[in-house]
Amino acid sequence: MERIKPMLGDIELQQVQQLNIDADQMLTEHEIPALEGNFYQPEGRRGTLIKVSGVLSGVSVEEDNVENPATGLKALREKFKAAEPLSFVSDIISATDIDEVLIEDMEVTEIAGKPNRFEYSFTLREFTAAPSNPTEPPEIIPPVITETATLIVEVIVIGNSAFDFSRVSVTIRGSQSDGTDLFRTLTNRNNNIWTEEDFPPGQYTCDAVVLDTPQMTGNVPAEVRAGETTSVSIELRSDVKIAQTFMIHYRFDSAFVEPCMLDVLQQVSDFSRANSDLKLVILGHTDLAGSTSYNQALSERRARSAFSVLRFADDNQAAIDEWDQIRRTRVSGASLGDSWGAREYQQMLQELGFYTGTINGNHDSATDSAVREFQRQHGLNDDGDVGDSTWPMLIQEYLHLKNLSIADSQFLPNCSGELLKWLGCSELDPVKDITFAWRPNRRTEFLFINDDSLPSDVVQPDTFNKPSAGAVNSAWCLNDSGVSSRCCFVKPHVGAGKESCAATRDPWPREAAEPAPVFVVRGSIKFEDGTPFVGQYTLIAPDGEFMDGEVPKTSGSLRAGTGIKATTKADGSFEYPDADKHKRPGIFTLEVTGEVVVRGTDQPIEEAKGPFACKRLASDQDSFNVVIVPALLANITPSITAPPTIVVKRPHTSPQRQPLVLSVNQTFTGTGIFTRSPDDKVLFFTAATGGTALQFDGNDNLFTDAQLLAGVTLFSEGGPNPSAILSDITLSLQIVVSGQNGRSTSEQMTSVLLTLDISSSQTNAADEVLILSDTDKIAPGRMLQVQNSSAQATRAMLILRRALPETFTGSLSVQAISNKVQLFSAAEEVATATQTPLNLPQLVANQAISQVVGTPATPNHVGTIFWAEARAPSDNSLDTGFQLGIDGLEQDGDRVMITAAEVMISNNVAPFNTSQTRVQIEGVLNRLRSSFDISDLFGTQNNSLFRARVTIAGITANSIQVTLNSETQAGDTLESLSITLNRTSGNVFVSATPIMAIPDAIPRADITFAAPKSIEIIRCRAQGKLKLSVDGPHSDAGAVAVKVRGRVFRFCTITIQGAAPTIAADMTTANRVVAQCGIEFRIVSSTIVDDPALLDIAQTDCPLTIGGNVSRDPEEIALFALGRDTCPHNFLVYFVRSNSMGLFGCSAFPVGQPGVSVADSASQYTFGHEICHVLHLPHDARTNNLMTGAGTTTLPSTPNTVRLEPDQCQTMDDGGFLEILE
Repeated sequence: MERIKPMLGDIELQQVQQLNIDADQMLTEHEIPALEGNFYQPEGRRGTLIKVSGVLSGVSVEEDNVENPATGLKALREKFKAAEPLSFVSDIISATDIDEVLIEDMEVTEIAGKPNRFEYSFTLREFTAAPSNPTEPPEIIPPVITETATLIVEVIVIGNSAFDFSRVSVTIRGSQSDGTDLFRTLTNRNNNIWTEEDFPPGQYTCDAVVLDTPQMTGNVPAEVRAGETTSVSIELRSDVKIAQTFMIHYRFDSAFVEPCMLDVLQQVSDFSRANSDLKLVILGHTDLAGSTSYNQALSERRARSAFSVLRFADDNQAAIDEWDQIRRTRVSGASLGDSWGAREYQQMLQELGFYTGTINGNHDSATDSAVREFQRQHGLNDDGDVGDSTWPMLIQEYLHLKNLSIADSQFLPNCSGELLKWLGCSELDPVKDITFAWRPNRRTEFLFINDDSLPSDVVQPDTFNKPSAGAVNSAWCLNDSGVSSRCCFVKPHVGAGKESCAATRDPWPREAAEPAPVFVVRGSIKFEDGTPFVGQYTLIAPDGEFMDGEVPKTSGSLRAGTGIKATTKADGSFEYPDADKHKRPGIFTLEVTGEVVVRGTDQPIEEAKGPFACKRLASDQDSFNVVIVPALLANITPSITAPPTIVVKRPHTSPQRQPLVLSVNQTFTGTGIFTRSPDDKVLFFTAATGGTALQFDGNDNLFTDAQLLAGVTLFSEGGPNPSAILSDITLSLQIVVSGQNGRSTSEQMTSVLLTLDISSSQTNAADEVLILSDTDKIAPGRMLQVQNSSAQATRAMLILRRALPETFTGSLSVQAISNKVQLFSAAEEVATATQTPLNLPQLVANQAISQVVGTPATPNHVGTIFWAEARAPSDNSLDTGFQLGIDGLEQDGDRVMITAAEVMISNNVAPFNTSQTRVQIEGVLNRLRSSFDISDLFGTQNNSLFRARVTIAGITANSIQVTLNSETQAGDTLESLSITLNRTSGNVFVSATPIMAIPDAIPRADITFAAPKSIEIIRCRAQGKLKLSVDGPHSDAGAVAVKVRGRVFRFCTITIQGAAPTIAADMTTANRVVAQCGIEFRIVSSTIVDDPALLDIAQTDCPLTIGGNVSRDPEEIALFALGRDTCPHNFLVYFVRSNSMGLFGCSAFPVGQPGVSVADSASQYTFGHEICHVLHLPHDARTNNLMTGAGTTTLPSTPNTVRLEPDQCQTMDDGGFLEILE
């Protein structure tokens, strides 16, 4: 049997691939009053539904079939548009009595690369002709039927009968009987019961919620019937966690965050900061158009895109990279690419102020000009191509408009140390369960919840490893149970939801973070002169609903999800009074149709960027009123290119003036006025140096159109006062076009004050460190001493203060003005030879500097501290120092000026520039003391001479005074000597005569200098120091101290109990005499021993053996054995009452036990005489010589006349008993 060919009208349906038929019987259900069960009344059958798809080919089916136009697809399309019935024949309907059909849906696609081949899909409905109109009976007026009902909602808080029900919000949502949506907040409350009369019948959900602590929520279904009273009861429990939500919505099949949605994300960021204890979950959604798998990737793209906007300030490069991936071409499978194009970059350019045209997705000439201008302003190749170099910069600028931030701590964890950044829910959680395009379903939700984990596991997102593995997180750790569900952690918006969810913790209910009563939406569109705009517009509510509907499915050029335009009233107004159009507070988006530029009536003209406007409405008192701005005003865009930061100029600094450029984007007729606020934090000049300062008198700050078109360059200088906070200086340029105010622009600026302080010189190291005033640190400045080889020069404290305003975040730079100074760390106040100076410049983050407290009169030292020293003397006064600047911007923000001076004890060899670290004590012979001259020096004494030298700039006199101070090891002053230094060359001053250190045992009065004076002396003691300092106005040049070394003979004394020695007097006399040789006797310890047997010793002889060390009598042996185990030096002087020979003393000592004995009968010279024997001096017959063999009683009574001679000094020096101490 031959098969019947499927025919639709005159077209053979070739290559049928699928043909389905659906026939339904209609039954009406009737309730039986007072009985169980219902009965069903047959109502016939519906028109049969047929779906057929396949492939057509051949010339006969072309859209424009010239040969037989009645049989082509075009003819079929005309029948479809006119809703004309067509015959339909097929095997499948052979058992069904169908003669004609109507085409309900017709989809035809030409197959690429295959001419005259088309894929088709038709939805057909059995056609039944309408019966003829019967004769109408007389009109019967029906009785009035009540169309409303009463709804009563009771709320019960479990376990708390005394609950304050004013904290409860009750809302009703659902569909009325006529199919329209309804959302209403109930307000008529009596205690815990809400009553709403005249309520429309329908199927609803009643929600009750408490958002403050403790959060509670609950809901019940309610079927409201006309003319009846419906009562429901909602139970609330305090253990329920409620997610407070925000949402943004999207264009059909797009993840691009549109400009008005940025305002919502600003709210999300602000809410997160105000509620830092809440966690944020970002959840993307789609509508039900498209496949579930495709929608899953789309929902994730939407969530990822929103996450990047919210985190731009936290990691801007990551956000830019993410958007740069999302904007790329969509690929098959789980695509991260969203295929952004001209439409998206038109919106971005418009929000950035580069494009004012319609958002049509066409890269037309206006768009091209906008792209090129953006590229020029951002240093890109202005080729008009939005490619791989332009997209990232455009994304960066767009996201930077809000520069939003969400702290890491406000996200739930994924794997350890990683964040749950976003999730996608595909089409599984619609707000309304409709299968066609509906913008409220195309959304991303931002859930703020007081919880530490999701209530249920979630399968890994499809794009989790896009663009590469690990790009989002290292792993997915939120699916231990291996579920396949996406969003079971939230309570579905509709019914039981579209997912099968495993048993888990209760899912989170959701409530708007800003619950409020709904209100009537209204507004107006007018021109600047008040004339009403009568034309078309599109309005989108905060929940994403187009107020006048949207195209449900793509049909021809009409794209699914496109908003349906409405027309304003004759007065330019619009209003949506119907209850199903009442809306909650939020951001509304208005687009005016046509080549227009609009702004809100409460917005400045700068907000007129294109045909779109955004406005927050919150109550019936709010109105979305916009003004259409004349293109002439809207298109003239002023620009200020200004530095964000400038440095305050101080009286002593010269920071470089920073250029500022005022300009416009195109020619116009008019002027521009430049203003600043406040006027005490920045100055503007006509030139980089010199020039004239603007007075802002209305003339010097008014510029012509020609000047602005060419660009006006001014130069900014900070001051006289710094900014109180960041960006508190506002610079504005207002354009006036043909006498009418046009756009203005403004830029913010911060004026930064830098402070670098230095301490004054300290007289005493223990004194408090004082800080030089701002005036004194420049002139007279600070004298700073060049460090010497002994690292003795005192350093100056350099204090880097925190810049003002204190919130400034840049890095400060400390730099030396010349290489004559250097810096050390805060821990290196005291110099040592091993320290290394810091590398300059030193960079310090302003926020790392502690803040200054205290008063200007007593400034403390809070700040970043360095220690400064000079490394070479100044050539001129105040020719060095340190500068403080801002790294990368300006170096001369503040200064401290320094004169580097060098104070030196030098050698005695011209030009006297070799620093000495020690001086040697030399003696002055008594026989020369009455006319002492440099020619009287003996031996190597000339080698011990030194000079005082100071190098200091800025002194006009040819001499300066210095003080040479001699101190003991304990720090006591022995002698201070004032010396005149004469200028020798340049800035160098040197003492006129050499200086020699002599023992302090020689009184200065004992020495008379020969005339003219050829040498200077300073009395010293071994192990002391000499300190040279500058006197008078240059005393802060510093000081230098050198060690004093001398020849010392150290020993111990033992006195036998009963002896009566005069040790102190004998020591004084001995030291006065041996001082001629530059020698000092020094007692280390003195001991009294009670040993009567040794008080008067038996002594048979006292041989004059130089150096002693001979055999002795038993009592002497016993005497010289005393103290050997306690005296640190192996030489002792023993004081006895007498010896059997009647001698004053004896220098003979047992072998290996050096020492001398002295009897009570000794003269004042015996003590020294006997010790000098041990030091290898024999008796000497020269006049008045200490070593006389005639007995020391024959010597003069005044020690300053008792002599030693140079050869004797040399002998003792060579004897090996003397120590050199320093």
